[in-house]
Amino acid sequence: MHHRLHGLARNPGCSVDERLQQASTLCETAISEVRALSRMLRPQILDDLGLSAALQWLARYSSEDSGCMIEVDVGDLPEDFDSELSTLIFRVAQEALANALKHAQAKHVVMRLTRRANHLLLLIVDDGCGCDVERAWRRSSESESSGLASMRERVNLFGGQLELISQPGEGLQLRVRLPLTVEPGES
Repeated sequence: MHHRLHGLARNPGCSVDERLQQASTLCETAISEVRALSRMLRPQILDDLGLSAALQWLARYSSEDSGCMIEVDVGDLPEDFDSELSTLIFRVAQEALANALKHAQAKHVVMRLTRRANHLLLLIVDDGCGCDVERAWRRSSESESSGLASMRERVNLFGGQLELISQPGEGLQLRVRLPLTVEPGES
């Protein structure tokens, strides 16, 4: 952005009005991108309406950008649901959706969050191009792809497990199992 603005100032082929218009457009784009990033960091809806509404919002937001059909099914969650755990689930869902849309070119994604006794189960299934799971884990451990490594690290901090099931050409299943009783960092 800085370089583009600096280049506009030195462009003798444009009138002052044209340079101001281009600068204004750049500023509007920057403001829009900063707002989008801040919403994605910790959306207010997570605090105001809870995890279920936040996941619905995330699906709607991602679907509008991509045209992908995203279904969300959230079962009954505990009333005293931990805010750090809800942020973790939101982050994992966010990263998984981004991967499904960007890398797998999925056209349909199903996200399901259910409670089983003292565990939460998050299942995200896409119809994208799939992947070689061993290669994906290897790339993440070699820091070639930080999203997957970040998801696994966050889930592990909460005493949970993250599993990928996929083959090239056959979509992907991401399964996360999280205990409801373990505090972050106690695993």
